[in-house]
Amino acid sequence: MSIFKVEVVKINSINPHPNADRLDIASIQDMGYQVIIVKGNLHPGDLAFYFPIDSVIPENFLDEFGIRNYYSKKLRAAKLRGIFSEGLLIPVGNNFMGNVGDDYSIMPIV
Repeated sequence: MSIFKVEVVKINSINPHPNADRLDIASIQDMGYQVIIVKGNLHPGDLAFYFPIDSVIPENFLDEFGIRNYYSKKLRAAKLRGIFSEGLLIPVGNNFMGNVGDDYSIMPIV
């Protein structure tokens, strides 16, 4: 059996997507990755769970993360309106908690 772990990261900057009104481009502090996100979902300084490319996301989280229609067996790099997204960011908040740099086995807080 494998363990599903992700890292908590800090959002370094958010820039508007040049080809989409409802998308932003998030960069992660101390990483060279960019992730396309829904506009207004994250802000600079926010904490988020970062799922890198090739992550296998458990079935029960596909609906909760709102990615079921876009996910197929593992997370892949995707070109969204001409810009590559290199992973998935889920905000740390009411449903999921974490601290920068920590690794977590993702479990919802009940």
